[in-house]
Amino acid sequence: MKERLRDLVKYLSSSIKALSLYPENHPIFEDSIDKLDEHLQDLLKERNELSFAIIEDELVFEDMPFHDLSSFFYSFIFFLEKRKVERITFIKGIDRRELKDFIKVISQDEHTLKEKGGISKELAKTSVTHVVVGKIDTSSAPLTKKKITPKQVYRFALDLMKRVGKDIEKGEEEIETHEAKEIVEQIIESMMWVRSSLMKLIHLRMHDVYSFVHSVNVSILTIAQGERLGLSEDELNDLGISALFHDLGRILIPKEIIKKKEDLTKEEREVVERHPIDGARLLFRTHGVPELCRIVAFEHHIGYDLSGYPKVRRRKLNLAALMVQISDTYDALTSKRSYRGAENIEEVLSLMVKQGGTLFEPRLVRLFSQMIRELYPLNLR
Repeated sequence: MKERLRDLVKYLSSSIKALSLYPENHPIFEDSIDKLDEHLQDLLKERNELSFAIIEDELVFEDMPFHDLSSFFYSFIFFLEKRKVERITFIKGIDRRELKDFIKVISQDEHTLKEKGGISKELAKTSVTHVVVGKIDTSSAPLTKKKITPKQVYRFALDLMKRVGKDIEKGEEEIETHEAKEIVEQIIESMMWVRSSLMKLIHLRMHDVYSFVHSVNVSILTIAQGERLGLSEDELNDLGISALFHDLGRILIPKEIIKKKEDLTKEEREVVERHPIDGARLLFRTHGVPELCRIVAFEHHIGYDLSGYPKVRRRKLNLAALMVQISDTYDALTSKRSYRGAENIEEVLSLMVKQGGTLFEPRLVRLFSQMIRELYPLNLR
């Protein structure tokens, strides 16, 4: 049954994409509607209606969550969420004409739909009578039983980094990091449960606390990379903590340099480029963190081809440092800074892939680009 449900979502998504590329009378769009209609009619032979919902970024069919389908269809889920669609029910008796009208309505730009009063009002103007679209009551939904939401996990991580930052600024000899392991475990758990919810939080910017937000974002992005590579839970924990603390040395850079809009002087650039060394030193004084933390803090700006900083002799960089470097660069470029605006996600990914083999490890940066493109549909990047 799971494969048939996967195909249903695939055909729905394909029809919507076809209409975004071709006029409604184009053979490619007509063919996509034919496939969708054929598959849906086959499913409705066995039941009077078929419903699926989006609950906390997971696809739920008839009250049963399908986590692997959710990860496969990030873009489709995001597309529906932008249009405030939480549940779609197809009722036996639906015909091809209704399906085509439904796709034409749901494919409208979300702002246009909002101006027209929402998707339900638009559907009411058409021939569609066998499709019900709307919101759901999530009070008893299976996925809402989780004690900690992705937003809470994100906030806990951000609060931890703020406290660590204050300790460093006060000159504390040892950083209090006992909460880091638990928070990273919560991030990993949220990734497995409602991954796209957590991942999308990285683009909710809080500019007044950029350094701390950046560290949390890099941890989330790097854990996601690690999951793609099939790392074990213990490896993901060490990787997540290392990514969370990768930029501790940056807290020691004077704020006037961080916020400076003009080009940095040679001396100021030297101060900035010292932060990986400072971060590693801070972590050497800190008990209870993985050894990997110190390595990542030191290596995350060196670059795959060793062209970055600090300058080192011939050296094989740690895999975790190469992954953190990719996450670090992506988040930095797609964030608004005091001296420039945020860069376009698609342009950033294209640039980073081109730098594979020089600044970035080529296979890792391609996998990262694929991961981000799956999460953010082309028309929303």
